[in-house]
Amino acid sequence: MREAATRTGNMKNKKKTTLIRTVATLKKGERKSHGISKGDVFVTESGSVLYLVSSYRRKSLVLVKFLRSTSLTGQITNFYAAGGENPESVYRSFRDEVLEAAFNVPRDRFERVFSKQREGVFIEASEEQIQALSRYSDPTHSNRHRKFYEADSDDDRKLGRLNLRVSLENISEGAMMAPLYNSRFAKFAVVTKGSGYVEILCPHMAHQDQHCSQPHRYMEHEEEQEEMGRGGIRYGEEEEYQEGRWQGQRYRRVRAHISRGTIFIVPSGHPVVEVHDQNLQTICFEIRADRNERIFLAAIEGKGTTVIFKRCHAGL
Repeated sequence: MREAATRTGNMKNKKKTTLIRTVATLKKGERKSHGISKGDVFVTESGSVLYLVSSYRRKSLVLVKFLRSTSLTGQITNFYAAGGENPESVYRSFRDEVLEAAFNVPRDRFERVFSKQREGVFIEASEEQIQALSRYSDPTHSNRHRKFYEADSDDDRKLGRLNLRVSLENISEGAMMAPLYNSRFAKFAVVTKGSGYVEILCPHMAHQDQHCSQPHRYMEHEEEQEEMGRGGIRYGEEEEYQEGRWQGQRYRRVRAHISRGTIFIVPSGHPVVEVHDQNLQTICFEIRADRNERIFLAAIEGKGTTVIFKRCHAGL
């Protein structure tokens, strides 16, 4: 997103009011809040985290959006953190064990949160929550279980001309990467040491599926595809479907074991989580790296601390 909302074409002779309408954006770990009113124009980039707050109870907030896709497929996908069933929260597509480790809370707590919201992405907030979203905050970062090295256009202009970034990750045994997605680049990763598994949520595959007609709310099954790649690597796939005629956002979860010699690809705009049962080393080639943003979906451990990699429970 451009760092500040651009205010143009404001209506003249506006009356001042203490009521709040706020757009809050999260970019590069920094949250910025801007008051908005009738006639305002603001711009957000692909991959930005966006919150909208309105304390008006008698007048609806109406926005008109012009969207331009940055993905290779040309499709535009929204990842909803709020919500529960309609639309489906992106968190519900991760396994419960992953969410417990990512948020460091028992399963029943986040299930209560998801079950509260059954219709729409808009939720009712208290005055304290509205005031908090309308203020500026600057989180800090910590990488306690990871050594990360990367080279990009700042190190070699040739990489900039190729729009390519090369990175090396060393991740300690038992660590889990917080769920995230990349706004622009696709990552090609080669595992050179260790083992673990990767889960990727694919909204595009879910769009191609027909809606589930089973009486249960979710249907899960695992399919093992034929052996692929060097060393007889097998890829396991888990899928989740949501019942009903609602045509909103859904996600298909793809899960695969990774070990030395595995090559896996994470497209842009696809939430991913990695769990490592041995010390893991990967070499990554990130295509379309310019202006990419890593958007973390769950990275909070303790007050004011953002954790990219953290310890997870055994058995994930």
